[in-house]
Amino acid sequence: MSLSIEVAERFHAAFGIYPSQAYGIIEVGLPCVNTSQDSSRLLSVGKLLTDYQLKLVEPDDQGRGRIFLKGRGLFDAYLHPTRMANEVLTDGWFDTGDTGSLDEKGFLFITGRTKNVINFCGMKIFPEEVEHFLNQYPGIKESRVYGKAHPEYGEIVCADIVATELVILDNLRLECYRKHAKYKVPKEFSFVNELPKTVSGKVRRC
Repeated sequence: MSLSIEVAERFHAAFGIYPSQAYGIIEVGLPCVNTSQDSSRLLSVGKLLTDYQLKLVEPDDQGRGRIFLKGRGLFDAYLHPTRMANEVLTDGWFDTGDTGSLDEKGFLFITGRTKNVINFCGMKIFPEEVEHFLNQYPGIKESRVYGKAHPEYGEIVCADIVATELVILDNLRLECYRKHAKYKVPKEFSFVNELPKTVSGKVRRC
């Protein structure tokens, strides 16, 4: 679960420092920790630590690709069901299931999960990106963006929204078109009382 700018700024206002994000994976360990206090990199999980290697597979035109990691701290096997690491890894590389990008100084930014990526007419849409925008819109408490199968387009973008006050849908849609590429704008909006959550409090995907 990523840190929001709003929470980071409130934390900084209260304590004078920015909270740090890290990238922890059971099979890998803690390959990244953001120790920078650069406010422009609040959403980064930091730089790769010593003894780890990282590569982005199949990056898009914005440099966002599937995150693969390699290093000395990787797991040996899964217990239930039993699978040895060499059955899972590809030439020693572990597919994290996450997508991300690197900036010019090597700071890693997590953009989402590969299984959550929406494919609209061959174009990739990261639901977390659209949710981040929706959640900042006045009157919206939280949202869930997901893909819905479509016979012509592959998938269309849909959004479930929890609102704390009246949200005029036409105005919301217009603002989405102003700030996003047209293909990223949800084609279907639904207002709901709450979003399904996992036991850890994360939004449960469809």
